[in-house]
Amino acid sequence: MNASAVAHAGGVDTASTAGWGAEQSRLITSGPLTAVGNVVKAGSRIGFTDGQVIDASGKLVATATSTLLTFELPSPAQDSSTNGQHS
Repeated sequence: MNASAVAHAGGVDTASTAGWGAEQSRLITSGPLTAVGNVVKAGSRIGFTDGQVIDASGKLVATATSTLLTFELPSPAQDSSTNGQHS
């Protein structure tokens, strides 16, 4: 779900998970399974996503949510703390 939040936030390079949760609501006995993720809100610094897993009969078998911190990665020229040197 991180990739969805980054794509919707615009102008950010990555996201770090601040919190997440998952619930399995039904025993999964066979496939195929379909997973659908949604961006609930994509702010400039934080994003919220959720997802659902549906079994072959169309029943909900699991859900998930996440809270993400979105940010731009500094370029090597912008990182003055390492003087352009990376370990």
